[in-house]
Amino acid sequence: MSFIDKGPSKATVYRWYNEFKRGRLTLRDEERSASTAVTEENVLAVKILIQDNRGVTYQEIQQILQIGSGSLHEILHVHLQVRKIVPRWAPHNLTDAQKQARWNGAMI
Repeated sequence: MSFIDKGPSKATVYRWYNEFKRGRLTLRDEERSASTAVTEENVLAVKILIQDNRGVTYQEIQQILQIGSGSLHEILHVHLQVRKIVPRWAPHNLTDAQKQARWNGAMI
């Protein structure tokens, strides 16, 4: 293994150069504020939207609530623990009764 294999990429060096040229003094990440879109109000609003319309899309939820895709992803998959099963939102963790109901529905 040579030194070249361990060094940063050319693109990274150019980015660092431009950062220092603009006056930055360190390569450490700057402090960021916490996401303000992932609030209890938005979690509840998303929950209500998908309960009212299981076919609602990411884009529709984003437009209605004016939140970004990353925040919406966190709300859906981390807080509400749902995933899109074409074309509906469904809970990740099903109860035994829900599993049986789906099994019975599939057998019809």
